[in-house]
Amino acid sequence: MGRFFLNKMTPGAYGVKRLMSTTLVLLGRFRPKAGIPVLTYHSVDDSRSVISVSPTEFRAHMEYLKRSGYHTISLRELVECLHTDARAGHKKTVVLTFDDGFKNNYTEAFPVLRHHGFTATIFLPTDYIGGTCTWDKDKSIPELPLLSWEDIQEMSDRGIDFGSHGCSHAHLTRLPRIQLRTELLKSKCTIEARLDKPVAFFCHPYGETSHVTQQAAKECGYLGAFGSLDFGFAYNRDDVYDLKRVGTAHFSSLCDFKAGLLGTYEWYVKIKRLFFASLGRLEMRYKQ
Repeated sequence: MGRFFLNKMTPGAYGVKRLMSTTLVLLGRFRPKAGIPVLTYHSVDDSRSVISVSPTEFRAHMEYLKRSGYHTISLRELVECLHTDARAGHKKTVVLTFDDGFKNNYTEAFPVLRHHGFTATIFLPTDYIGGTCTWDKDKSIPELPLLSWEDIQEMSDRGIDFGSHGCSHAHLTRLPRIQLRTELLKSKCTIEARLDKPVAFFCHPYGETSHVTQQAAKECGYLGAFGSLDFGFAYNRDDVYDLKRVGTAHFSSLCDFKAGLLGTYEWYVKIKRLFFASLGRLEMRYKQ
């Protein structure tokens, strides 16, 4: 919805959006949100799909982080900060994550991360490694190639962490408990066996999460898990199995990215969702 909505905006609407983003940046600098932003990326390509950022946009994001004095930390370090309430002194700290393990994470994102000395975590759906993204997905997303085990091993050797995105990129909240645990455990064991490193974090496909799936992640030995797709910062140690992130595919400008880092872009997202919900209700009334 976000990308298509932006593509249809008139020049005047873009101007209004730009003004809103600038205002959100100013508000964020005046009163920055507590917590550490965890940025979500998926595919780094020019398709303009609902999960894509272009290589140019990605480079601009990373250059801004470096220029502004941000440093990246691992997910283990993030959870340690949450458990010790060590948020003070982390105003220039960010976590980078990638979902789905697209090949372009290696060809486009990895060189940029290495250039700036940044680390990241990539969440892998293990059944699809070396293949293409043929799971249930939005029609705007092309059938893109995914990372091979050789790519993954090289990136792991050079400081990139890997987590589980399940085995089959399934809708976990629809699965029986036994199948749910299989998705969580088998994917974890597969990555650990290949890389000879522990896999400590899980990411729910589609952002579909529940108390049952979060509890299963805990029981399967994960230190934390990412839950819904709602915008938010990681700041509460009681929610380590429902960690929030900032979705970068929503951004249409570097100004949006800045607001996302400061924790104020989520206000725009919430307002837009309310707007579309209101339009939907009006349309339903009209049809009746």
